[in-house]
Amino acid sequence: MIEIFLSIASFSISVGGLVAVFVVKNDKKKEIVFSVVVAAIIVISGATLYSSYQHEKYVDRVQDEIVKILSLEALTFDDLYQNIFPPVSHELLREALYGGIEERFIGYRPMRLQSNGKMMSVKVFYAR
Repeated sequence: MIEIFLSIASFSISVGGLVAVFVVKNDKKKEIVFSVVVAAIIVISGATLYSSYQHEKYVDRVQDEIVKILSLEALTFDDLYQNIFPPVSHELLREALYGGIEERFIGYRPMRLQSNGKMMSVKVFYAR
């Protein structure tokens, strides 16, 4: 992790300095400020992209675990939440589950249940 941060930081400082030399001429203060701003933009963009990439990898791992669980039996969201290991947040499980539905390797169907004389409908998820 630290290696990636250091490489992004060194790259951004290099680009900031290089751009400042060609864009801002004969004013050292403006050149320094411009270099710092460009470097900061590149660092922030790099960190954001890296964080987004890591999140997508984690969602993919959760999707793989969901498919393993659902290949054994169809489950409701709450049952899936209780069976997934390692435990994840509701938001992450929902993101992974509905991402799998969009990519068509997870499906769902409504199931009618009766409890205390009242009919209810729940979604049951399954692996395709």
